[in-house]
Amino acid sequence: MRHVLNALSGLCLCLVQTPAYAQNGPPNVENGHALTQRLCITCHASAADNTGGGRPDVPSFPAIARTPNITPERLAGAILLPHPAMPGVPLTRDELRDVIAYIMSLKVEQ
Repeated sequence: MRHVLNALSGLCLCLVQTPAYAQNGPPNVENGHALTQRLCITCHASAADNTGGGRPDVPSFPAIARTPNITPERLAGAILLPHPAMPGVPLTRDELRDVIAYIMSLKVEQ
């Protein structure tokens, strides 16, 4: 089952991400931050300093960004095919790209 979900995640990303880059230019990190502030802070701390809402049992966006082997593709899969505890969040292609760009911007190279 896990392989099927990974394959489906990759397919979804191809459908969502590639055409969007070709048509709309680079993602907007500031808009991604604004979207996370509006849609995600009930569960995830979304600020770079781990503030801005969130629940203690849910990883913050900085923690997600620092997850080993995290990629924009894996984030897209997690958002497009959320786990049972995460609600589906209706995002446009551009919004998805912006949210992913914001989360990835929180990754601090060690």
